[in-house]
Amino acid sequence: IGGLIGVGIGLVGLIMFQTGLQFLSPGADLSGVVPYGTALVLMALCILVALVAALVTAWGPSGEKPLAVLRAE
Repeated sequence: IGGLIGVGIGLVGLIMFQTGLQFLSPGADLSGVVPYGTALVLMALCILVALVAALVTAWGPSGEKPLAVLRAE
C-alpha cells in the first residue's frame, strides 16, 4: 500500500508540474511530460512485490495445523 501511495503522490505531483508548465508556456506541446504508462507499471510492480513477499513469508506457517498453533499459546 505504501508503494501505491508513493506512486500515486508522484503521479499527482507530475500532473501538477505539467499544469504549471502549460500555464507558463501555453503554446508548448507537453503531452509526454507525465508518463502514465510508467506509473501504471510501477503500481503493478508494487502489488507484485507485496504479493510475493506475503506468499514467501506465509508459505511455511500455512502448513501448521491450527489446533497445534493454538495449543502452543
